[in-house]
Order: sequence, then C-alpha cells, then structure tokens
Amino acid sequence: SILERILGDEYYFYAAPEGKKFTKADEIRNTKASKANYTALTNTVLDVRLYGETAVVLGRYADTEIKGGKPVDSRDIWQTVFVKRNGQWVAVQSLGTPEPKPPK
Repeated sequence: SILERILGDEYYFYAAPEGKKFTKADEIRNTKASKANYTALTNTVLDVRLYGETAVVLGRYADTEIKGGKPVDSRDIWQTVFVKRNGQWVAVQSLGTPEPKPPK
C-alpha cells in the first residue's frame, strides 16, 4: 500500500489531545478498517520547511464526515516530519490535534 511506502518503519503518529500514539502498523491497520465517509476535505494551510534531507510540514484542514447519517464538520492542525532516504521522502513522525475553537 502507499502507506507502507511513505511511512518509515519507526514512524508514529501522536493524536492530541487524547495522547494516543499510533505506529506505522497501527496506521495501516486503522486505514484499512476505516468506515469513514468524508464528503469534503480541504487543506487550508500547507507550510513546508526544508532542512537538507529533512522536511517539516505543517498543515491545517477542514473536513466533513457523515456520522449517524448527519454531516459533522471538524478542523485539525497537523505536523509531519519527513526524511529523505535512498532518494525517497518518508514520514517518520506526525502530530495531529483539533484546531482550537475561536473565543466567543
């Protein structure tokens, strides 16, 4: 699968605020088992910083998923660190968190 190619063996994803840590194997298994039904996914920010053979990517996205027959909107912020190995970029670490709600 594509995840097997783009995720390094040491990869992990840290999901905040729950504090859950997912390995490469977890991500592949969860993706294959997912029943998610997204009707929209839009990147609103994508910032890439290169440091030699390392890249830090920061993004923000908005999505709409159908849950219980109703659309549910969410916004998340994520960051992924990539390293270049044998000419290929692979992800080695990610962090994702819900975007804070603006104050009322």
